[in-house]
Amino acid sequence: AVVVGVDLEAARTASRNFVQHAVRSLALPDPTMQAIAMLFTQCTNDQRNLGWASGTKRSTLCGALTLLVCSAGATMQRLSQQAIQTKNHSTNSSHRPNKRIKIEHPTTTTTATTTTHEKKETKPVHEMECKVKKEEEPFDVMSHVSFDQNG
Repeated sequence: AVVVGVDLEAARTASRNFVQHAVRSLALPDPTMQAIAMLFTQCTNDQRNLGWASGTKRSTLCGALTLLVCSAGATMQRLSQQAIQTKNHSTNSSHRPNKRIKIEHPTTTTTATTTTHEKKETKPVHEMECKVKKEEEPFDVMSHVSFDQNG
């Protein structure tokens, strides 16, 4: 039982080192690297259990998992940015309920209904402006800190 624990820890360390070496030029934050390393360890363990002949190269597996984690992070960033913009928009354009005005002396009025049909200008979808603003600075979803892509 002790040998299995040692082998598992050695496999985790080897996976972590391989991932760090493979994606070091991407300047990913530590939580992202840990997520990729954890997934990589799990996939290589599954591959080892199925037999090495059934598997994918380690570099291909690492690249695919890096793409998966980074794509998920980008989606989470986009959704959080949309949520922030929606919150700001709803805060800025909040409607106050109309207060009831008590009229002491009822008035008699005649109502004249006038209808006007205004033609609204429509645009094709590809000409409409995108309301989602581009993110100025990358944001690490795991640590909630923005980071510099250039280094």
